[in-house]
Amino acid sequence: MTPYKDVLSTDYVNSVEDVTLVNCYLSIYFDIAEIERRQMVSRLRSSIMSEESIELVYHEMSKELGTTLARFERETRKGHHLTKVKEWNDYVHDHLGLDNMAIFHFSKK
Repeated sequence: MTPYKDVLSTDYVNSVEDVTLVNCYLSIYFDIAEIERRQMVSRLRSSIMSEESIELVYHEMSKELGTTLARFERETRKGHHLTKVKEWNDYVHDHLGLDNMAIFHFSKK
């Protein structure tokens, strides 16, 4: 599930712009994980739970994270579909207030 293998291959990174896109893509990837983590913490804090219930929530949310990250990779074609990268960047911005495209000075050309 890790994005590193494909986006950091020598076939992918051919220019400074490519490196910028890789940095932006990876930042969005980990920001999505942060969004999911915060949702899990919120869910765990919403009520008093047994250890078994906490474990269940953890495994359920971990599975959801895997599904969401796989969807991100698939929809963006691992960073090659820039319109979809922008949509996920907007998702991160809406949830965390971070604009990775601006942070990494990457714009869809």
